Amino acid sequence: MDHGELVRQLDGCAAPLERFGLDVKDKKVHAPATETEVAAVELQLGFTLPDSLRTAFLTITRQVEWSWWVPDGADLPAPFDDIFCGSTWFRLDHLPLLNEHRQQAVDIIFPDPGDAAGQPWRETLPICAVGNGDYLAVDLHPERAGEVIYLEAHGLTDAGNGYRMASSLTDLLERWSPLGQPGPEFCQWHIFSNPTDGMIDPHGEHAVRWKAMIGLP
Repeated sequence: MDHGELVRQLDGCAAPLERFGLDVKDKKVHAPATETEVAAVELQLGFTLPDSLRTAFLTITRQVEWSWWVPDGADLPAPFDDIFCGSTWFRLDHLPLLNEHRQQAVDIIFPDPGDAAGQPWRETLPICAVGNGDYLAVDLHPERAGEVIYLEAHGLTDAGNGYRMASSLTDLLERWSPLGQPGPEFCQWHIFSNPTDGMIDPHGEHAVRWKAMIGLP
């Protein structure tokens, strides 16, 4: 995926979502970042971004904002009744702030280094705030560097905390965008997960039904 493909994907979703009766906001897909911009963020963070994350910001976009909402008082039919919006917000220059918030959450919610629920939060970099205290993040562990996982601050007995969504940010966009990016709460996109590897599958049974219902290409 590159910048143009992301724009085409979101444009291709907007009209069907609107025809279905959903409230689609104007998208903002900025140009890809420069090496200088990425290096400046890495300097603030104190470490180098995983290669796949650097590539996504350098080749796709430095910032994307996209959202749609189910109108007040309306509900989608089962099995999609947990979906109430699609909202994506990635921004290169906000990574240091998101990482500060992650560390604050670790200090407050997971102060015990031996707490298994806190482990997914300790060696990751948030890339998108969900809005309820959760995050989409990339793994920083050398063996899993760049993989996109879900960080869940609440409901820690559920399967969302540490759940692997995609192998990279580029992979996430390629999997999620054809669906109109429902979410980003775990309960909204998890229905589209592949039962074999757990990652979002734009060709799975529920994805096919979703795209047919909305009229997505």
